[in-house]
Amino acid sequence: MKKFKEIIINNLELLIFVIISVFIELFGITYTTCDFYLSSPLYPFLVLLFFMGVLCLIKNKIFRLVLSVLLLIGQMALDAGFIFLYDSNGTVFEWAMFNQRTDAFGTLENFDLQYGYIGICLVLIFLYAIYFGVKFYKKYKRNECIRNSFDIKFVVLDLSVMLLSLISIVMIPIIDTTNGKDTIYIDRLYSETANNYQSIGMVANGIYQIISGKTVVNVDDVSGIDDFIYEERIDKSDYYGISKDNNLVLILVESFGWYPFTLYPELSEKLYPNITKLMNQGLVLSNFYQKEKTDVSEAFSVLGNYPTGKYVNYDFADNSYPFALPNILKSNNNDMVVKSYHANYGSFYNRYNLHKSWGFESLTGIDEMKEFGVEDTWQHKLGERNLDSIMFDKMKESMFPRDKNFFSFILSFTMHGYYGKRETLEPYYNILDEYDVLTDISDVNDEYLKTYMAALMDFDKAVGIMMSYLEEIKRLDDTTIIMFV
Repeated sequence: MKKFKEIIINNLELLIFVIISVFIELFGITYTTCDFYLSSPLYPFLVLLFFMGVLCLIKNKIFRLVLSVLLLIGQMALDAGFIFLYDSNGTVFEWAMFNQRTDAFGTLENFDLQYGYIGICLVLIFLYAIYFGVKFYKKYKRNECIRNSFDIKFVVLDLSVMLLSLISIVMIPIIDTTNGKDTIYIDRLYSETANNYQSIGMVANGIYQIISGKTVVNVDDVSGIDDFIYEERIDKSDYYGISKDNNLVLILVESFGWYPFTLYPELSEKLYPNITKLMNQGLVLSNFYQKEKTDVSEAFSVLGNYPTGKYVNYDFADNSYPFALPNILKSNNNDMVVKSYHANYGSFYNRYNLHKSWGFESLTGIDEMKEFGVEDTWQHKLGERNLDSIMFDKMKESMFPRDKNFFSFILSFTMHGYYGKRETLEPYYNILDEYDVLTDISDVNDEYLKTYMAALMDFDKAVGIMMSYLEEIKRLDDTTIIMFV
């Protein structure tokens, strides 16, 4: 017992290092809607054990302290990055995200870190460094020993522990993934767990994802997936075949939400007359919740499925997709015009290649739209967005041909961030002011909501332009319009 107490006292800085490291991790996950605990602590324990083994091999206490401080700062920086990623788009880190790093930084306009988290962590690390730094420096000035003495047994034991923990750190993700643990379909679809950070934390999750994403190419065991897919058959409804031989307009309404309608229900018809008309005269599918957004939702709508652990736009952009919606429609009508449109750059999410592999004849991005008179306001001024109303107005003849059947896939842009005040939305702000909507901006959330409502008004204007033009060219009655998030 006395020996153990001496070991603790002589290595107190390591014990405090562990406590601070655990706190940094648990405190960090609370910023990603998790509770202050880990449900599966084995994997992060192995990671911490490995770094503890490294620190234990360092004889000079001052050098050990410096490395400890650097490790804590590195952990805090990584966690802050993961928190920022979660705040930005609500997702946890995956290896495949490295493929999208160019797209992510291309859309980054507001670098808002959690300074409360960083500040508290830095204070703890600073106090730790100062306390033990002063303590070891005083020992050094008094010519007291600040070096640990190791016998060969300790070194062998420490290296053995490090090796075993390292092997476990590498093998656990590989075994889990190849055994299909990451492809439990019910959990993927319906899990209410906030995110994987609750299970193993952020740093350990980053290591886990990098190892599994870099080393595991295929998951061979997909037994049971057919039973899962066909477990429940859906009978034909009264609407079956209602769109037979129709044109199709499929619109991904980026970042759409219902709360502007529910916040001012009495103004919905005035602020969003065209969407309100569609809601009243069309079908509103209110019993479905889509967990995915943007590029993943885009792929779901065209393919009807999505791989686990990979990203279609980079990992499978050059594949052949005979089951994709454009190819299915063209197989029934070779003369159908099948095109896609997005008032952003076609290189984002590798869409030029991806849409071609899906069967679209072309993707018209903002570069091509400039020739039609669509101004690229996003490039000219940070925080702006290219307006959907202008895109629909200038591109309507291309989107909706008069004399041919068509499938037009349109991705909106106006509502998809940034939510600070925008110059291009000024006319809509004025209308909101006329109706006394959020005229007293008390905090940044009010400003964001007002911008969001103004952006929704612009998309509503775009819908009105589309409906009027389809009616003008007498294609409204034989065109099915689907909008989704």
